[in-house]
Amino acid sequence: VKVNNDVSKNPAIVNQSPYDNGWLFTVEKTAAGEEKSLMSHAEYKKFLEADEH
Repeated sequence: VKVNNDVSKNPAIVNQSPYDNGWLFTVEKTAAGEEKSLMSHAEYKKFLEADEH
């Protein structure tokens, strides 16, 4: 795991350069195919809507 400490010094870079300098953190998967268990955008939106009630 890596954390971008530059963001805490200059939070505006998250909006100015989200894909280059404004990244927050990186993670490494521990098992092959692990990403398949993540929710899609639509699934996550539905999850959030259900959680509001």
